[in-house]
Amino acid sequence: MTCNRRNATLACASLAFAIAGCSEKQKDPEYLNISELPEMQTEHQLTISYTDDFFFGGVSAVVSDSDERIFVGDREKARIFIFDESGHYQGSFGQQGEGPGEFERVDNIQLSPNEDTLYVHDGYYDDIHVFVNDGNNLKYHMNLMSGS
Repeated sequence: MTCNRRNATLACASLAFAIAGCSEKQKDPEYLNISELPEMQTEHQLTISYTDDFFFGGVSAVVSDSDERIFVGDREKARIFIFDESGHYQGSFGQQGEGPGEFERVDNIQLSPNEDTLYVHDGYYDDIHVFVNDGNNLKYHMNLMSGS
């Protein structure tokens, strides 16, 4: 009979620990406080040269290629600006409009993995304009209609 009482006592004690463990209040999940995050550093800081009559309207995207050219998409001016690795202006292309190589709003730009093609997303029409590198310049190739 002692053996049965000991088994019953152990069983009751085990059950009590199990109930106590399950009934313990769960802590509130910890939330991330953005103000406690470490400050982020840029990989590379670049000063862009400009003239008195040249200002960005609204930068939407920046990409660079292995030739260290920097492509800056400007949402408001509907243009792609090109700079060298030192930040000196090299040229631009595109303009506001509905024709080949024209944009209403440049929302994003991406280079293909082999960097021979630049894709420009026009968020107004939800189109993707494709520019192909002919060796020296990017030339308008086609428009992929993704919004219709």
